[in-house]
Amino acid sequence: MKFFDGEAWDQPLIVHACMALAIKAGVTTAQTRAIRLPAEHALAVERFDRVGGRRMRSLSASSLIRAATPQGEAPQFGYPHLARRLRALCQVHPLDTHLADLFQRMVFNILIANTDDHEKNNAVTCEFVGGFPVWKLSAAYDVVTTGFGATAHEFMIADDVVAPGLEAAVSVHRDFNLYEQQARTVVSEVIGVVDGWRADFREAGVSSDDIEALAECIDDKDLLVQRERHRTPATLDQTRRQPKTGMPPHFSVVAEGMRQALTARKSARR
Repeated sequence: MKFFDGEAWDQPLIVHACMALAIKAGVTTAQTRAIRLPAEHALAVERFDRVGGRRMRSLSASSLIRAATPQGEAPQFGYPHLARRLRALCQVHPLDTHLADLFQRMVFNILIANTDDHEKNNAVTCEFVGGFPVWKLSAAYDVVTTGFGATAHEFMIADDVVAPGLEAAVSVHRDFNLYEQQARTVVSEVIGVVDGWRADFREAGVSSDDIEALAECIDDKDLLVQRERHRTPATLDQTRRQPKTGMPPHFSVVAEGMRQALTARKSARR
């Protein structure tokens, strides 16, 4: 549960509206329910680390990235950095789905001015299937317009890039196992949803005053220019290939085949 804590607007209700908009934009997001109180709202959020009342193993992006950072070096926290860690885990299944979802989450957060998207607001979960760990990107949570003039993202959009730039997001498409055209199409589709945010927020019960205050962030001049520029994706050469260092699109199928083979070998030794 989250409660109003003296924010400039009805924060719990706005979190609910933002997360409902994220779902509409195709981002895998925790379910929420706004609860009306006498003066404002409270928010109930579905736990991403619970299945049937049982707690799942989970790890924040902070811990995951720190664990892979060589001793003496400062960890680099960002969306492409988390994508690289997901690719390195091998047991992530299905890998392409989680990478695409993470890319979509990044684009959505840029467009709604959610700059407080730090490393502890992203996580992975782990379950053991047939004795093998299967990692999954958790559902998005704490997705909300930051406001208060915060324009630098806590979670980097690209290497050393914290500015809310859609072109910077597209530039790291290979980390998410996407072709550039696919990445631009995702950006265009998310823009199509965010364009109608005012109507969605009104339907969720957000007041006119709060919508106007949020507009200073979501409809910021720079973001509006970017939305217009990227609304229709440019047509690119569809034959472009991933670099040799990229993860092949069929990787998750291969990984699953390896897992099944190892399971069969283990059973045969018994």
